[in-house]
Amino acid sequence: MKNLLLLVSFIVLTTACHNSAHTTEQKSPDSTKGSQSAGNVAEAELFNYWNGFDFNDTALVSSPQIGEQKLVNFIGMLSSVSDSAAAEAIQSMLKAAEVNETSWQYYIKRYAHYLYDPNSPMRSELYYEPVLAYLVKSPKTSDVDRIRYQTLLKLVARNQPGTTATDFSYIKSDGREHKLSEGAANYKMLLFYDPTCSHCAEVLTDLANSSDANSMIDQGKLEILAICPIADRKPWKDYQSKIPEKWINGLDAKGEVISKGWYNIQAYPTIFLLDKANKVVLKDAPLDVTLRYLLAKAKS
Repeated sequence: MKNLLLLVSFIVLTTACHNSAHTTEQKSPDSTKGSQSAGNVAEAELFNYWNGFDFNDTALVSSPQIGEQKLVNFIGMLSSVSDSAAAEAIQSMLKAAEVNETSWQYYIKRYAHYLYDPNSPMRSELYYEPVLAYLVKSPKTSDVDRIRYQTLLKLVARNQPGTTATDFSYIKSDGREHKLSEGAANYKMLLFYDPTCSHCAEVLTDLANSSDANSMIDQGKLEILAICPIADRKPWKDYQSKIPEKWINGLDAKGEVISKGWYNIQAYPTIFLLDKANKVVLKDAPLDVTLRYLLAKAKS
């Protein structure tokens, strides 16, 4: 499954380099917003990407090979610009799609699928946040949906890269209480896991066998904090033998991480990378992406 997801990610990123040729001559409203102020070619291409696309052609929009693939390509381009430019481009595109209710609803669902589904190799709460922010403010959103989007937006907005990670208490095997904010390593990998999750076991094994991660731990540059957020001591204690001694194995004994919505955990494992000041560097990132980032920093 891991190799399959990596292959899908490669395919998605490869196709993201090419715009779909299936467009019409109709100019979408607001589609060039921000292009004149774009500071580089990537931003200009992004803001002009939906130019001429006919959102009124619902068959074109819903076609997997045309309308959906065009969105996949668009999402693939977001990482080439600043986060603020990406957010503006996403909201501009949604505004343009408003000309047709069916098309608008279609793309709202596709954004959720690609950016928020835990099984999507393109998932990114960073890019899904502007989608939710747009929907909360849009007059087209129903009152019922607006409440749902507001709740979801609060969850997604927490612990974004560049912000200080929400602190919480956990206990170690000796029963003593500790804080997430403790520790002096350059980086801290916060890994939420479920002892009954088979995929967690696979990821934890891969991480335990990573020579790069182990080397950084030995040098005091990395701390791995494995946290079970499910307040059930027995399965957590039974699982302790599977957690490497070099790691910190903790339990959220009060279950506050989930019950208070401090961290938006959609699937296990969920990985955050924090710096020495407990600022979020990577949020809900795959293990391979996290390790590549750490290795690049170790070599710099």
